[in-house]
Amino acid sequence: MIRDETLSVLESNLLEEYYRCERIKDFQNQELQKIPKGCLVEKKINGKTYHYIQWHEGKKIKTKYVRNDDVKVYKVLFRKKQRLQTSIKSLDKDMKIIKRALGMKFINEYKEEFINVQ
Repeated sequence: MIRDETLSVLESNLLEEYYRCERIKDFQNQELQKIPKGCLVEKKINGKTYHYIQWHEGKKIKTKYVRNDDVKVYKVLFRKKQRLQTSIKSLDKDMKIIKRALGMKFINEYKEEFINVQ
């Protein structure tokens, strides 16, 4: 914990929490980049079930066939993607509250000090 004479305990803790959230969010965004875009779609054609990944590119919807052997892997990946997106939204909400409490100028003032310690 950084303790500057000019910072109160509350300000110091809020700054630490803000930069902790920022680091976690950056890591989770990197993890999201590793997961394919889109979602897993199931289609029944002539009584058989086929799986596809669908995503948007501009105004077009793109589709890629997924082999039956890979369906479980993609289901796990897309569940992980949902969890990461939910976590990032929660972190954004926490960071927004801290920004309101301290102000962005105040947060940026101490950025170097907190990043170098971590």
